[in-house]
Amino acid sequence: MIKLTKKQDANIFSEVYWVLLARSKDTGSRPALTMLHAEASGLDIRITCTDGYRLHRAEDMGDMFEPGLYEVVKFTKSEIFLARHEGGAVYPDINPMIPDPERYNFNLNLQVHTISTAQSIAYSRLIRELPDDRTIDFSYFKDTMSRPLSYPEVAPVNSYSTVVLRDKNLYALIMYVRIQD
Repeated sequence: MIKLTKKQDANIFSEVYWVLLARSKDTGSRPALTMLHAEASGLDIRITCTDGYRLHRAEDMGDMFEPGLYEVVKFTKSEIFLARHEGGAVYPDINPMIPDPERYNFNLNLQVHTISTAQSIAYSRLIRELPDDRTIDFSYFKDTMSRPLSYPEVAPVNSYSTVVLRDKNLYALIMYVRIQD
């Protein structure tokens, strides 16, 4: 069991909390998406959660996690308890969804903090960069920006794919929604 508290492990807690915001709440059809996924990345571990419409990833998590799936036992604003999953659930291969940072132009600097007005302004700026028939869910954007990111870089990848936000060791992908006439 991994136990994190905001008081004892503020940096790690905030990164794990942020990653967990993107996990699925639907336990029915794809239970693995309700869990945190840890995998080896060179000498470090990276953790990921996705609900199929968005993805949050934190890299360079050190040796806190072993590769595998972790069930969320407790998730509050001050405590997180994770238990190693021993069942047969399989996490989808999400690595092809992660864009190569060298391939995309991260040129839209939103400079957003956790103030809701600043988030709304940043969301508006981002939406203006998208094709006319695309948008992203504001609640996903708000969750992504809930952690005080220093200078998030944003890349609308292409007109039929995702918006990518990154800041140091944190990555978020949000799938576009097509606007119907």
